[in-house]
This record gives sequence, structure tokens and C-alpha cells, in this order.
Amino acid sequence: MKAIYSKYDYDVSSATDIGFMRFDQENQDELILQDDIGFYAVLDGMGGLHGGGIASHMAKHIFPDLMREALHDVAENQTISHMANILNEQVVYLSDSIYESSNRIYLTSGSTISGVWLAEDRAIFVNMGDSRGYHLPNGEKEIRQITRDHNEAALLVEKGRLSKEKAIGHPLSCELTAFIGMKPSTAPDIFIQSLQPGDKILLCTDGLYGMVKEKRISSILNAPKSLDMICSQLVNEANENGGDDNIAVICIEIKS
Repeated sequence: MKAIYSKYDYDVSSATDIGFMRFDQENQDELILQDDIGFYAVLDGMGGLHGGGIASHMAKHIFPDLMREALHDVAENQTISHMANILNEQVVYLSDSIYESSNRIYLTSGSTISGVWLAEDRAIFVNMGDSRGYHLPNGEKEIRQITRDHNEAALLVEKGRLSKEKAIGHPLSCELTAFIGMKPSTAPDIFIQSLQPGDKILLCTDGLYGMVKEKRISSILNAPKSLDMICSQLVNEANENGGDDNIAVICIEIKS
């Protein structure tokens, strides 16, 4: 397929699963798949909050309309920097709207978002929370984490007091420092990554990278399989390794 602003054709596949250990039997992970404009995102409702699943569900249904509304502004200025600013503004608007509707008095609802907008020969990543966006350049063996985790454990990693590996599953990893629905006015992170044919992009919630090590994820992404099979294998291995959380993945492969 080829989205309206993307220079390249690309393939995309996705999968989500409740996991094996969720006793509440609720999948709070959601996907946003906007093939027409080339925007994709994973959402992870904050399980410690009464309305975690409500926030991710609201975001899934509200944000695509916000992105389509933004196309009017993009039509007048299609530079990458302007599109990045528009994406940032729409995520801030989404977060502030959920705060006003659900969290103004008590914090009851929140969600992560990790998304990517394909524009020209770039990928514009956006992130709030600890869901992740990865890039696997053509010909390389290891994925690169593009987004930055927004939790207390990640702050310890930045300070050199905790390794990235030990931060996964650390008690402080559950304490998010940024998320959709938080009190204004914290903005999301925006990252712009150049793309070329053969590159792959992976968006995922912590239900994947918390169960499957990055080296193994890299190996699966590099396998000569269809994206559908890759997504299925990622979910299956997360469950085989414990399935402690909901799992959501989106895989994109850049073509010519």
C-alpha cells in the first residue's frame, strides 16, 4: 500500500492478544490503523487505574478523527517539521481531552501511545508512556529503540543507576511519568527517522518487550517470513514466555 504522504510503498500487519496471566479477562491494549494517511499506533491502558481500558478505547476511536481533521492544515504546509508539530498538537489535544473528561478530580483513566506517521521518506514517531517504537534498518541485525520510555525506572537508566535490561519488570517501571490523560501540560516526545526500502518498523506495548528480549525480537523481524507470520510469532513467544500482560504489535516493512 501507499499512504497519501508517504514516498514509499509499504506492507503492514498487526496483532493483539490478552495474554495468559490477565485474570481480569480484559484486553486494555488497542491498535490504531489508518492506512489512508499512513498513521499507526499501539495503546496500552494503565492497568492500575479503574478506567485504564476506557482511556485506550477512547483514544482508539477519537484519535483517527483528529488526524483526519489535521489534514486540512497539512495540505497547506507539507514539510516534515510542520507535520511533526501537527502530530504533537493532536496528541496533546487528545490527552487534555481525556484529562478534562475523566481525570480532573481523580486520576481514573490513562493510556500510553506509541505511534508513527509515514511522510515522504521519513517516519515521524510520537510517544507518551512506555510503549515503544523500534526501527530495523535494511541489512542490520539489531533493532533500534527510537522512542524513550516514560517511567521512573527509565529515569534511573538515564542517570546510570540501573541497566536497561533490569529496568524491564522493575517495580518503578509501572510508574509512568507521561501518559494520555495526565494533567496538562506535558507534551509527547517526537522523533523523526529517515527510511529506505527494506527497513522495518515495530510498534509494541510492554506486553511484548517485557516478555521477549530485544535480540530475539530482532531475530524474528529478520526472518524471511510474511509480516502476518512475524506478528503472530511475536505474540506467541510473548505468551510462551509467560504472557504476563496484554500484547499489541504493529509491523511495517518499507518497500520501493
